[in-house]
Formats: sequence, C-alpha cells, structure tokens
Amino acid sequence: MDSLSKTLGSERRAWNYWFEDGIPTMVGGLGCLFGGLSFFFAGGIGLLFVPLYGVIVLRHGAITQWVKMHLTYPRTGYVSPPSPTQDAPAATGNSAALSLDAEPAARREAAASQRERTVRFAILLVLAMFAVLGLFAIANPAMYAVAGVAMAVILGMLNRRDVMLSWFVIGGIPLVGAALAIYAPEVKWPVQRVGYFLVGGGVLIIADGAITLARYLWRNPVASVQAE
Repeated sequence: MDSLSKTLGSERRAWNYWFEDGIPTMVGGLGCLFGGLSFFFAGGIGLLFVPLYGVIVLRHGAITQWVKMHLTYPRTGYVSPPSPTQDAPAATGNSAALSLDAEPAARREAAASQRERTVRFAILLVLAMFAVLGLFAIANPAMYAVAGVAMAVILGMLNRRDVMLSWFVIGGIPLVGAALAIYAPEVKWPVQRVGYFLVGGGVLIIADGAITLARYLWRNPVASVQAE
C-alpha cells in the first residue's frame, strides 16, 4: 500500500505540473471558442471553424506538447503528458494497483475508484447535455444563467480530479451566463444561443490560461536557466 501511495503521489505531482504553465487550459479554451464560432457562420467561414475545433479536440495533447516544446521546456525542462487523453492520474494509478503484485485491498480500492469516476462522468455528462439542450430548445434568456450555474457545478466537481481549472473560470462561468441573460443577443437560429455561451466560456478559459502562462514565464525566464 505504501508503494501504491507513493506511485499515486508522484503521478499526481506530474499531472499538476503538466497544467502549471496554463498551456493545456488555453488550448482547451480555443477548442471551446472555435466550437462556439462554428454555430454563427454558414458556408466558407463556418467550414473553417469546424475542422479547427475537430483538430483541437482530437490532437489536444499533441498541440499542447508542441507549444510547450517551443515555449516552456527551454525554461523548466521536459514533462510528459499524464496520459494520451489528458486524464487525471487516477487512471494510471489503477494500472499500478491492478498489477499482479498489488494487494487485494489495493485492487478493490482502485476498481472502486474507477467505478466512481465512470459514474461521475456519466452523471455530469447528462447534466451538461440538459444544459445545452435547454439553451437550444427554450427561447428564454434565463436559460443562459441556468446553463452557467450547471456548467460551474460540473467543472467544480471535475476540478482537481479530471481537469485543472482555477476558480476564476468556475466562478466566472455563471457570470457569463448571467451577462448573456441580461443582455440577451439576438439569434437567427436557436443553435446560436449555444454558440454565444461556448464563445463566452472559451474566452474566459483562454484568459485564465493566458494569465497562468504569463505568471509562469515571469517566474521562469530563459536567462536564469542559461546563467546556470
């Protein structure tokens, strides 16, 4: 059990370090932004945002790794991504716990943790779908505020477990929903309500990542590394 705890502890530190420079957050925010913008345009411009969104969703880890390689690795060194799907270390911890040498209690604990994680994702996915469908189907500006609160609850439950966001984002999402509810923009198609919400959330997430990155670069200038 001690070796398992040490393994999980080191994986947790590596997972935290992966998000420390804010780049994964910015890339995720860009995906949200492009996804939202794709709802506003028909034809050529819209066909541009859809593949951009798809590339970010499918190649999030590779894009993040490339940016880190050119921006933050020269300052603080290489760090490998926690997993190909950007999952929290619970998944990698399970593989250690389920090894042949692990104790039965550790295997049961790891299996229970995986079941809890799966159930949590399923519940939160249903909640997110209801929020998005509500924006699409109900032409009432108050749905922006409802969606903002719902997404804040979802992100709050996932934070530090499956994603890494600051409370600036989690507390800001309801404010985005409230602002859209008060100053409800006109829409041509119902799906554009979802677009406005995604664009607002994407801008907020990008801002959070940019602030984190600026602070990270300020603390780790290239000159200090070269001086050593």
